[in-house]
Formats: sequence, structure tokens, C-alpha cells
Amino acid sequence: DVRRQEFASSSLSYAHLSFATPTSDFSGAYPKEAEHNFMQLSEALAPSNEARVLTSADGRFRIQHVNNAWTRLCGYSMKEASGKTLGLLQGDATDDKAVEELVSQLREGKSTEAVLINYDKYGRKFRNHLKTTPVVSDETGEITHFLGVLRNIGGENNEQLVGAQAVITP
Repeated sequence: DVRRQEFASSSLSYAHLSFATPTSDFSGAYPKEAEHNFMQLSEALAPSNEARVLTSADGRFRIQHVNNAWTRLCGYSMKEASGKTLGLLQGDATDDKAVEELVSQLREGKSTEAVLINYDKYGRKFRNHLKTTPVVSDETGEITHFLGVLRNIGGENNEQLVGAQAVITP
């Protein structure tokens, strides 16, 4: 399946970030056009009540950092998520095409939004609105990470998720 192929090299962990300051050879590959929204690394790491996950920008999108709100929503600690991909949160009800489109937008260095069905550490489904933003180095201005902000929009009861659609907004 496409999701598993996309994230196979990353241990199927779509939500694991370990915060190290990775160097990215992808930074020059992203066009910096007016339509792209960027965030400074210092802003991405600022304390927040939003569920935030910071991934590398190297195409594998390995988790570099998660905050406490993300841990409460997804159930994985920073130690458990670090170095993994957000495939960690995906399962049978996750829309593969929506994930492919999201990855495509990220590879173009674009901000994007999606509504996805994901799974927490304990296998419970939850429907979330995911907004991703390229993060640029405070020093160089090059894209080094992506910030994902997740907002639970319902679905603690699995029956609420039947027939749920994924929505992608570039």
C-alpha cells in the first residue's frame, strides 16, 4: 500500500520527531515564492497549547520534536516519537491519497492543510485537522523542518468516523 511504501524506510512512524538540529540538503530545492508561508524555527519551538510536531525537511519527514499537547493527543512521548515518521499515526482508515497529496505539497515546500483520520498510541481513531508549515532556519532562511499542528475535530467514538472524508487544501 502506498502509505507503507512512502514511509517504509522510516519505520511507519508518521508522528515521530526528535529535535536535533538536522542539516537539510533539501533547503535549496524549495522555491521561496510569495504564495508560500514560512515560520522561523524559533517560532515553531515556542511553547504552545496546540498539538505540534516538528519534522525534518529531508523528504522522510522524521520527527524531531513534539510538544506536550501533541503527546496528550497522540499518546506518544517525545522519546517514543523521536526519529520516526508520522506514519506512526496512520492505520486502515487513514486516506492514502490524502497522505500522498500532503507529502507532495510538502516536497514543494508549501504550507498545506488536511483533515485525516489517524490513530493514537492505543489504536483509537481520531479525526484531526492538520496544518503544515515550512520552517526556515533563523540564521540562513533555508527550509530545515516542517511544523505540523494537529487539532482534534471529533471522532473519539469510532462510529463518528464511518464515511469520513479527507480534505486537502494547498
